[in-house]
Amino acid sequence: MNNGMMLGKYYPASSPVHSAKPELKILLSAVVVVYALFINDFPSFFFSTFFTGVIVAISKVPLKIVFSNLKMFLILIFVTFVMNAFLVPQTGPGFDIFGLPVSYKALAAAFLAFSKIALLVISTTMLLYTTTFREISDGLDFALLPLKKIGVPVNRIAFMLSVSLMFIPMIFEEIGIITDTQSSRGMDFRSRNLRTRMLNMLAVIIPLVSNSIKRAERLAETMEARCFDGEKAYKKKVVFGYADYAVLLFTALYTVIYFVI
Repeated sequence: MNNGMMLGKYYPASSPVHSAKPELKILLSAVVVVYALFINDFPSFFFSTFFTGVIVAISKVPLKIVFSNLKMFLILIFVTFVMNAFLVPQTGPGFDIFGLPVSYKALAAAFLAFSKIALLVISTTMLLYTTTFREISDGLDFALLPLKKIGVPVNRIAFMLSVSLMFIPMIFEEIGIITDTQSSRGMDFRSRNLRTRMLNMLAVIIPLVSNSIKRAERLAETMEARCFDGEKAYKKKVVFGYADYAVLLFTALYTVIYFVI
């Protein structure tokens, strides 16, 4: 079903982004996500797009893989674009689409809303492509460390989040296997009849949920057999290198320029 890179699967490569500390990559991803949410004009859009493009280029992750994830969010992107195009107050010059007035201002707002979703997806998946799940767990431990002072079980939260991320590519792989299996049995997932397609999707959803529950049970039993309670038996010492200082400088530069424009 999907021969390309699956959502959330680590992409091995030799790049400064891959070699940077996970703590800093989580920080950079959080900064990009937060700033993307506040895009409200074209200068900030072009700026955020440029910096995200620089991250993608440095990471050496192929553009085909990066943009392939947007296909999974096409419906959400389309609905967001349409809602913003037609629900934003129609003021100023514009044109008609199927008899409905659309102003250039509303069209610009729709484009910016679409851009936010695209940047959020790309920036989040770039963290997953360049960071292993073990590194993400260690990075979350460090990022949530201040909460440990007030009794929050940081290690357990970081472990749960990393396990949740680990299940993402597994679920997509499972969907591909089940879909290919059911297709070989004669099921048509591209039928123009909406009712038929919905019924056929049940043949994917039911075994997918069942297999996911079984996988989670096996993981829980393994953890229980090893007396694992979420706490780590070691303390990781964070030592920054040249790539880490470059990420810090990049994040600081991104922040300064963002507020200037």
